[in-house]
Amino acid sequence: MGRMEIKTISEYNYRKGQKNGYIIITDKPLKRAIIHRTTCPNLEERYLKQKVIDNNNKYGNYFWITNTIEADELHAEWCLHCK
Repeated sequence: MGRMEIKTISEYNYRKGQKNGYIIITDKPLKRAIIHRTTCPNLEERYLKQKVIDNNNKYGNYFWITNTIEADELHAEWCLHCK
């Protein structure tokens, strides 16, 4: 399926409800990406709102992926909680 960018709160909430995927959050200033399981307690809607909606992706992006191969392409590191 590939990587899908998450651009809205409704899409984010839908993807968080998917138990078979992962969410990657990129951080442009730090030049890093973190991969989370969709059940991770560190994923909060307010962070998506701030990064994606309020700041128009200036500081990073949210992506939904179905397998960790996509995470490798972004050089994503595992969230410490999800590891």
